[in-house]
Amino acid sequence: MAEMTRLENVRKQAETRMHDAQETIKKWSGTATHDVRDSSHKALLVSFGTVGTSQDAVADLIKWTTDFYERSVKRGQEMEDWALKEARHYWKEGRQRVEAAEDDLEGRVKHLVERIEVPTRAKVQNLVEEIDQLESKVEEQVTNLHETTMQHLPLANYAKLNVKEIVNKLADLTVTEMQAIRDFEASVGKRATVLRELTRRIEAMPIADYDDLAVEQITAKMDSLNTAQLTVIAQYERAHGNRVGVLQSIDARLHNSEMMPA
Repeated sequence: MAEMTRLENVRKQAETRMHDAQETIKKWSGTATHDVRDSSHKALLVSFGTVGTSQDAVADLIKWTTDFYERSVKRGQEMEDWALKEARHYWKEGRQRVEAAEDDLEGRVKHLVERIEVPTRAKVQNLVEEIDQLESKVEEQVTNLHETTMQHLPLANYAKLNVKEIVNKLADLTVTEMQAIRDFEASVGKRATVLRELTRRIEAMPIADYDDLAVEQITAKMDSLNTAQLTVIAQYERAHGNRVGVLQSIDARLHNSEMMPA
């Protein structure tokens, strides 16, 4: 009987432990299920939160970028306004300095003009007219002088002669006459061919100022002349002066030259 009681007690203890174990298992199972469900929900929330947080970050970035751009534009406008203001200030200041310098220069010029007594426009015009009148008178006088000079030239109607006609008539002129024509041509006509031929004929004369010398003066200079030069003087003398004393002296010298042994 006691044994049965003991067994019964053991059985009851075993059932109690079994029941406690089952309850414990149920409790753990419910807790685990709840934990799993809670973890899954949290993971889902984390995913949603990540997306939301990313969207918020992107939105914040866009907002910051937009704000930065707007602030930059505003700041740039402020800098532009400042630069324009400064530029207008310096331009105005520079213009004032230029105007002041111009006024000062104008005053100095006016003072200088007053000191040196620069003539007025009317005075200048009158002076110009007087100069024009004077030039006209000078030109008229020069023209008259040329006409008067040409009237005294050894060639008649000199103003109407061309170059060829003048050159052809030079052989009939004395050295003095050719010198007069050369002086006139050098100052007025300036015809190169005429001047060249006149110079050639004048320089070909062996004795300078021949027309101004007397017979004795000419014969005294003949000792230094050669046969060709004596021949030139003889030809010239026969064409113009034809003085016996000169020609005889030349003939005597030419004869002596021929008699001298070579």
